[in-house]
Amino acid sequence: MKLNKHYISNTILIQLAFVAIILIIFGLIMKNLLGFLPGFLGALCLYVLLLNPMQWLIKKKRWNKLATVILLMLISAILIIGPLSLLVQMLTNKVLVLLNDTAKIKADIHSMIEVLQSQFDIDVFSASNIEKLTQVGGKLIEKTLNASMDMTIQLGVAFLLLYFMLMNHYKLENWLYKNVPVRTNNLRQMNKDLKDLVISNAVGMPLTAFIQAIIAYIGYMIFGVNEAFTWFVLTIFAAMLPVVGAALIYVPLGLFLLAQGDTTN
Repeated sequence: MKLNKHYISNTILIQLAFVAIILIIFGLIMKNLLGFLPGFLGALCLYVLLLNPMQWLIKKKRWNKLATVILLMLISAILIIGPLSLLVQMLTNKVLVLLNDTAKIKADIHSMIEVLQSQFDIDVFSASNIEKLTQVGGKLIEKTLNASMDMTIQLGVAFLLLYFMLMNHYKLENWLYKNVPVRTNNLRQMNKDLKDLVISNAVGMPLTAFIQAIIAYIGYMIFGVNEAFTWFVLTIFAAMLPVVGAALIYVPLGLFLLAQGDTTN
């Protein structure tokens, strides 16, 4: 009795091999592109915010499209980078002032150590604590440098994508309406909901953070915090962070006052 054996042809095997290679390459590309996802999301948010002003300037004011896109990108870059550079400059100046007054730094540190040892029975100079502080300090410096580089790269990616999205917004929207497997009416509703969501977050979050910082600033002045305005600026940025928010500033500040012996405030 003869058995009928079915073999897969070489052509099909070659095709399957090519499909597998393509999927592997696609997976590697997507894995590496995930690192640029914040930049893409930033470009999408800026696109939603700048699209209507760009169309108004082009259609109503008859401005040149390229000039309009460049102007709007410059304004958005100033609004994003300006506050960050102000924060860095303010912190740098404060650090330099503190470094010039080494006697005050030593006195504050000595006072804090005495309070921790006398009231909380914490030996700051124990071997384990010094090792932990060294590890935390090293990790903090490393994370700060990595975050700075990553933010610079993400901003570059965001503005690069934003330029092409604004210059080709008609093609982009037509492509989406044509290729996304969703009904046109539903897609338009999703587009409207996305715009409302982006605008509410882009405007609502900074406004809420500013109001929280004003309330905190009043508290800083009432409770005698030194350099209250600097803490006010730091609170604005911290209030926009998820989960921790403004507590990232005023909780350590309260602990610092407590460590200095200022228990009343």
